[in-house]
Amino acid sequence: MNDSATRLVIAGMTTGPEKPHYMELHRMGYKINLRRRDYIHILNVLYQLGIMANCKIIKLQSKKSYSSYEELIRGNTTKILDTQYGGYEVEAVINKYISEKKGIYEYVYPFHAALIYWNPVCI
Repeated sequence: MNDSATRLVIAGMTTGPEKPHYMELHRMGYKINLRRRDYIHILNVLYQLGIMANCKIIKLQSKKSYSSYEELIRGNTTKILDTQYGGYEVEAVINKYISEKKGIYEYVYPFHAALIYWNPVCI
């Protein structure tokens, strides 16, 4: 990217936080497959290459819709690593974060985007 740019390089990625129900389940002792990627790693690699990049964090909101309760539960338990977990307990946590309107279940949660940018430099 640095070699191809003439004026400005911009790279973007989404970053945490995780969905709030996963973090609550993690605090309760469940094993959750949390994200391991983070924008800070990209900034560190760029720094090691001699590129002093800037970073702007933008707050965003995601809204996921599900046509059935079963689809909602299936879609929001995929990161649970425990082979046996309390279904009612997990559903109770997920239910704190959803709303239901006319048979459609919605899950709205915040997350961030990182915009990394710099002026190209000769490496």
